[in-house]
Amino acid sequence: MSSADSPLLGLDVEPLRVSSSGQERASARARLKTEAPEFVPPWPFRSTVVILLVGVGAPVYGMLTRTGTAELVPGVPLQTLGFLVGGVVLGGGALWLVVSRRVAWSRRLRLAVFAERNGFVFRPVDDSVYPGTLFQQGGARRLENMLRRQHDRVFEAGEFVFETGSEKNRRQHRRGYLMLQLDRRLPHILLDARSNNGLFGSNLSHGFDRSQILGLEGDFDRYFTLYCPRGYERDALYVFTPDVMAAFIDGAADVDVEIVDDLLFVYLGDGLRLDDPTEWGRIERIVSALWPKTAKQTSAYSDDRAMRRSSDGGYPTTTGASATEATTASAAGLLFPPSVTEVAEAGRRLRGRIPVVTTVASVVLTLVAVGFWIFRLAA
Repeated sequence: MSSADSPLLGLDVEPLRVSSSGQERASARARLKTEAPEFVPPWPFRSTVVILLVGVGAPVYGMLTRTGTAELVPGVPLQTLGFLVGGVVLGGGALWLVVSRRVAWSRRLRLAVFAERNGFVFRPVDDSVYPGTLFQQGGARRLENMLRRQHDRVFEAGEFVFETGSEKNRRQHRRGYLMLQLDRRLPHILLDARSNNGLFGSNLSHGFDRSQILGLEGDFDRYFTLYCPRGYERDALYVFTPDVMAAFIDGAADVDVEIVDDLLFVYLGDGLRLDDPTEWGRIERIVSALWPKTAKQTSAYSDDRAMRRSSDGGYPTTTGASATEATTASAAGLLFPPSVTEVAEAGRRLRGRIPVVTTVASVVLTLVAVGFWIFRLAA
């Protein structure tokens, strides 16, 4: 596959449209239960506990209630009502648990068969750690429904799940993402789409210094806010030529895109239905729009600063991945070696900013503490 070819060429979505043969499904189920224990859908613990508490508690409450107590339903004793409620909750809850589990099995089996036919590795749950901005949010982070395909380079689609808040305010968030491996490492570049921003700004909690925003020609700034490290403006213009900008506007104006090292991430909002063939049609359109021109334009990129550092005795620009690099990539959860071209340290990551509210609050608290200390001394 050449760099200009889409990594999704020849995708077979038939297993997502129609049920596969019983033998194929049974084979995928048996293999994945052995190779990936997390493939087995878990029972919903909290729901099961609630069903048992209500289903058993209602009859017990009815039995312990004294005869002659006022009836909640005229003509129906509390004991009878308790058994009726308990029976309905236990029966209905058990049916719901079985049906929801079968639905989860069905979805995972469809994805497993789809993955097998298309050369993907399917992981229902994965703990890989990626450097993109999206993957730094919240806690209890994990990847779900991850499909990875590796030929000349890696393509991956999946969902990033994370939690925010605590106790009663805890919320789970789900974001869809695509990942494509480039031929070279590039400076850190973020394209924040304006169309999916909320009332308070970006839907990405990136917190990057706004002095790193680069304005581009034409209508591009109407669709994206582009961040690149200071001093790398010419490099960003080298990558985002007019035809590349046009491809992003036409094919990805509603998604956020980030380049980190040799990885291109596309962030697709609130989750992905990867067992839905129409979702793969959308993914294919985005990849086909972005990949050919982006891959072609980035394949020959090199950072002069890194070359100078190498010749001056800095870190080397190698012609292959070293054992140390491979170990680092493995520790980061990547199953492939980094690209051979280095980027100088100044361009590897965007510079963060300290929120204004945090700065003001820190100054105010410091002044209050100093004032209180002076007041105590003067008293």
